[in-house]
Amino acid sequence: MATDPDRLALALVQQYLHEHGYGRALEALEHEAGLRVKDEAQQGSQLLQLVYDHLERQLADTCQDDAAVRRRRLEEELLASGSATSPATCPSRLQRRIAGLHASNIICVQCWPQRRLAVTGSSDGTVTVVGYDGSLMRSMQAGTSGVLCLALAGNGAGSGEGEGSSSLVAAGCMDGSVAVLDAASGTLQARCQPHRKYVVAAAWAADGRHLVTGSWDHSYAVHRLQRQQPAAAQRPAAAALLVAAADDEAAGKPASSGAGWELVRVHEAQTAAKVNAVLPLPSSSGDVGDLGSSSTGSSTSSSFLVAVQGSNYLCHLSISISNPATAGDSGAGSPAAAAAVVREEARINMNARGDDHVSFSAAHLALSPCARLVLVSADNGRLLVYERQGWSLLRSIFGLPTEQFHQYCATFDRTSSYVMAAAAHGALAIFHVGSATRVALLPAHNKNVRGLCYDGHANLLLTVSFDRTLGLWEAAGNEPEG
Repeated sequence: MATDPDRLALALVQQYLHEHGYGRALEALEHEAGLRVKDEAQQGSQLLQLVYDHLERQLADTCQDDAAVRRRRLEEELLASGSATSPATCPSRLQRRIAGLHASNIICVQCWPQRRLAVTGSSDGTVTVVGYDGSLMRSMQAGTSGVLCLALAGNGAGSGEGEGSSSLVAAGCMDGSVAVLDAASGTLQARCQPHRKYVVAAAWAADGRHLVTGSWDHSYAVHRLQRQQPAAAQRPAAAALLVAAADDEAAGKPASSGAGWELVRVHEAQTAAKVNAVLPLPSSSGDVGDLGSSSTGSSTSSSFLVAVQGSNYLCHLSISISNPATAGDSGAGSPAAAAAVVREEARINMNARGDDHVSFSAAHLALSPCARLVLVSADNGRLLVYERQGWSLLRSIFGLPTEQFHQYCATFDRTSSYVMAAAAHGALAIFHVGSATRVALLPAHNKNVRGLCYDGHANLLLTVSFDRTLGLWEAAGNEPEG
């Protein structure tokens, strides 16, 4: 068969004309080309076969499923955004280090972005509210054991980051208790004992009245913050603040705070092992934007991911609230209070091949500002980036330095182009998502980084450590503040 491209093309055209009886056209072509090559084609109707193959490819492209098209566009965005050689606009320079917030180790941190406030929790059981300028706003006592996690109402997926007016802070403690504090007044609003030990994860629902907690006692629970029952409300304030041990030990039984509120457990689920993380999601996977945008969800329903040690699955949990305007203020026996429906929507397999082999567990979860990506900090040191709509694995990032008893925590920047993660020996690692490369490894603290959070409005990263300091990180191009 002819190997010259032009000769082969001429042979296929002559073959087509011959097979379809276009004698005069074939004769004219042979005369003008000076070649008779129709017999060089090794099989019949080769030109038509090429045409059919082309049409099938076109049809496949036009009929390509939405998931494939969406993934291709997302891949293009990831590769085009950010820099594979530097942190660019991602926070990478220490702006301020704040000390003296707690007498003991700082374990966790969250922030109210538009309020420019950081909230920290300590092993001494205190919760502190501090301004980004270092001014101490409030110090509160969550309990007698260490605070392991914090959740700020009106600050997250479903409510619009930083836009909520609530000042409620939920604190999960080492002894299995959960306290709800009012950062504005500094008062304890409610307290309960839903778990037997270590509450390591907490997240508010979109309505600001339902709270999801996860524990190392192999369970997660959903609670409703509501007005106290008349009998509970009659307790003296002093007696309410000193909650009886019997109340504390009654699983899920609300403990009065004297503020007229109580936490009531409305759902509980046992897990095969300890719960590592709880992540709030926008209520619908369709509520997504471009990589550089932020997303909010519905105020009548909330979705969460629950990560369990030793499992290759994430539990997708939903809370539907039919009457959000009144459910938070109603008693347990009212129709509005009973309207919240909690159910497990799905189990999401983190394995790219869909098998059930467990090679890692999700130690920490984070959502991108655009709500299209979920970041899983795996307990084997990898950072896994998933497309939330369809749950396909987009990136598997290597190169995070870890250590024994490593505290896994990571977050996206506001463009979703970079991931910032706690690294070994008090360092901070920054990765470019598109190229899956590490672009910076920064000395952040003298001791291991215990927690971090990101303020997309101010483009600031907040880190806390066992060195008892809070670090605020800004982009290297910013002018340092006073």
